[in-house]
Amino acid sequence: MRKFLKRMLIFTLLTIVVIATSAIIYHYIKTNYLNNNNLKLNEGVITLIIGDSHAETTFDDTIIPHSQNIAFHAEHYVYTYFKLQKIVEANSQIKRVILSYGPHNISQGADITLFSIGRTSRSFARYFMLLDDEAVWDIYSPSQNWRINYLKWKYYIPFQLKLEAKLISKSIQGKSIQLKDFPFIGSFYASSKHVFTDVNIPIQGHYYKKGKELEKSDIAIKYLYKIIELCDNNSIELYLINTPLHSDYRRLIPEYFVTNFNKTSNEISDKYPEVKIIDYSDYNLPDDNFGDYHHVNTMGAEVISKKIKVYLEQ
Repeated sequence: MRKFLKRMLIFTLLTIVVIATSAIIYHYIKTNYLNNNNLKLNEGVITLIIGDSHAETTFDDTIIPHSQNIAFHAEHYVYTYFKLQKIVEANSQIKRVILSYGPHNISQGADITLFSIGRTSRSFARYFMLLDDEAVWDIYSPSQNWRINYLKWKYYIPFQLKLEAKLISKSIQGKSIQLKDFPFIGSFYASSKHVFTDVNIPIQGHYYKKGKELEKSDIAIKYLYKIIELCDNNSIELYLINTPLHSDYRRLIPEYFVTNFNKTSNEISDKYPEVKIIDYSDYNLPDDNFGDYHHVNTMGAEVISKKIKVYLEQ
């Protein structure tokens, strides 16, 4: 019995040491690494490109002058807002922001990255460290994902260490952090693919659930306006750009979402006339300029990025 109790005591003490050590590291990451010095862009970057995979694949920052693309696929506007807030705080030289903006961004289909029940979604782990208390509860869901990341970033309990492995490793070694080390920072994706499968797959994912048409996403629209207000408060030009869509995809977007997109765009223009809304969704690109039905590949990205370059230079 004494031997068993001794083993239990040793196991308990080791567990406490591991949890305490990990908690200290996580606390250090959040309070020290998420500071302005570690979130610096190059001084010459004045145009920030941000958003989901449509920004990630369309806006080539080697073509658009003085820009950096930090977009990340499947990024919801909740996450974009907090990422943008951090980057703007650290980089006073930013003069303009380019944000991908389309009907799918303000559909409940976009909310899957917020309320995913399974453990496969990494969005929580990737962005949770950025969120304030309001956002944490805005994205609440009775899921293991939410609970794990709430405990990890609010109470520093070590769960799902993989995405933070580079930060933890550099913390232990005392090495400096680079912007690209953060799991929420993306980049331009030069897609060489050209694959058309079933156009109904992305349509169903963006606008339907189990065959039933979804509705607008109130939370996406709420944080879209927060993004607009953040740019407005910091005298940053905001460009909302609807990227090219293949005609086969475009004609299958339900009328409700087309109407909602136009209504939201008009309301933004009325309230914030300085926001520039550019619609390239029906831009006449040849089929081989598309990676799939709703993303361009490198050829399409070159065309659109050159157009934006000319537009910004006017």
